[in-house]
Amino acid sequence: MTSDTTRADSVSDDRRDSLVIAVAQPAQGSARTIEHLAIVCDKILASAAHADIVVFPEYVLGYSLHPDAGGFHGSLPTDISTMVSYGGEYYRIFSQLSFRYGKFILAGTHIIRDRGRLYNAAHLFGPDGSCFIHAKTHITPEEMAWGMTEGQILEPFTIDGVRVGVMICYEAEIPEVATILARKGADILICPSWSSTTAGYWRIRNCCAARCIENLVYAVHCPAAVSIRDARLPPPAAILSPCDPGFPSDGVLAEVTDHRTTVIEASLDLQLLYRNRRGGATTFLDRPRHAGLYRDHAAQLFASTVYEGAADGAAAPASVRVLPANAGSNARDCSRAYEESG
Repeated sequence: MTSDTTRADSVSDDRRDSLVIAVAQPAQGSARTIEHLAIVCDKILASAAHADIVVFPEYVLGYSLHPDAGGFHGSLPTDISTMVSYGGEYYRIFSQLSFRYGKFILAGTHIIRDRGRLYNAAHLFGPDGSCFIHAKTHITPEEMAWGMTEGQILEPFTIDGVRVGVMICYEAEIPEVATILARKGADILICPSWSSTTAGYWRIRNCCAARCIENLVYAVHCPAAVSIRDARLPPPAAILSPCDPGFPSDGVLAEVTDHRTTVIEASLDLQLLYRNRRGGATTFLDRPRHAGLYRDHAAQLFASTVYEGAADGAAAPASVRVLPANAGSNARDCSRAYEESG
């Protein structure tokens, strides 16, 4: 970052031209066992042949597994101990798939236990066996009731030279999360989510669209394809862009249009982002113009409301922990790496 108001990469032309992202929505309760889930996910990876990154939804094990196997049924559960115990299998499945297909996988989220605290954490698996972890910084009332802790770190990850930020569900509704990630260089914001109502889905979807316009980035919304009680069809996944010259007028690059679709993908034109940042998008250029005014009102903008269940000054989880490279080449090694990390 060259200053408080200018992103160093806003004028970058020496990075790759595009990145292909695929968004997966396995059917709710489609896997009877962990082994069956591995087969379902393998088929999804095989169908996303051109993708550089494949994205899965929040609580991917919870909604993909049948309730008899410990999966969620209709809404988030009150007992999450079974899901926590699946940590080794979760790591094994997605690290193996990333290695086998040579793709990055944002494997939704999984509940982890770190230094005695529970976190809802997104995991980005790399084909070299690395794994980057982001702990959700803004948890929901349900997650508070579970005794979960909020993460304290916001850092983008680098994928083949492209900076990617992760917003887990409710984080998309907090503009500061996206702004921080964008100011730290993120060109793409990935949002795995879970909603039990249509209103909850649209809050996240519309906020993702707003974050694209505010920060001139792409956003990838990957909701869990749950059976929402007030909707006829599961909530559709979408790949979104700014509404600026060269982009679709409605900011929608791709979205699920029927209940039979489980994977969508789109090529994200990164050079188009950079060109618009140099002069095509007034929102991006005008936001910092009154930085001094915003600072004058910072006390009102961030009046403190502390939720019970927040971190309480505890040591932050290893939200940007990198697990050993090449662990994905060996199922036993990668499973042990996950277990030791907790």
